This record gives sequence, C-alpha cells and structure tokens, in this order.
Amino acid sequence: MISDRTLAWSPLNEFNKMKKTVKHKEGKTMPKERDEAIQELRELLKSGDTLYCIKRHSTRSNSTHSVSPVIIRDNKPWEIIHLVRPAVGWPFDQNHGGVKVSTSGACPISQLINALGRKLYPDAEDFPVLYSREL
Repeated sequence: MISDRTLAWSPLNEFNKMKKTVKHKEGKTMPKERDEAIQELRELLKSGDTLYCIKRHSTRSNSTHSVSPVIIRDNKPWEIIHLVRPAVGWPFDQNHGGVKVSTSGACPISQLINALGRKLYPDAEDFPVLYSREL
C-alpha cells in the first residue's frame, strides 16, 4: 500500500518546495537516503508503468538537461523527483527544478529511465520496463 506521504504532490510549475527538501550538498546522497528512496520507488513503480518526464531546461550546448519525473495517480500528476534524485544519485538543479542529466548526444530522458531501472533492479538482466513520455 502506498502512503500519502510517498507522493509529495506539488503543482508542476512550482518547485520551490523541492529546493527546501535538498538536505545535502548538490549531488551528495547519503546511503540511507538512497536505500529508502529505492525502496519507495519499488513500491510505487511497477513493470509497465509510464513515467512522464518534463524537460525543464537544456543548455545551449545540449550537454546538460534538467528533467522532472512525473507519474499519474488518481488523475493527478505527482512529481517524484524527491525519490528519483537520491535513487540515481544525480544532482538537483536548483535553478530549474529537475534532476541534472549530463549527456553526450543521448536522449536525457532515456538516460534517466535506464539509470533508474538499473538502480531499482540491479540483479536483473532485463529490468522491468518503465515506459517514458516527454511532456
């Protein structure tokens, strides 16, 4: 059963609350925080679920992107960046409100989905599929 505290809903255009929840230096994730986030994501995301991603910002060189993962529950969008960021261990973009994804020509959303799948199911050869849609 998913508790209400697992889904910290915030309107998609507001991310000021997320700035306050980042406790550690940018990019630093404590092992306990990472393990708790992975456990909650395993309960929240099942194989075949769709993870929507909002690309909030891209640099001019297109090498760094800010991506916010969102799921739909009870016909409401739920930002789950507070779980995804510590799970993958990537930094939070303070200016644009997303996970910083560094790419070298690859799709940043695919990179985030693949990294998340590897963290959630590290022993599986083919981890359960999470579908993604860019918003």
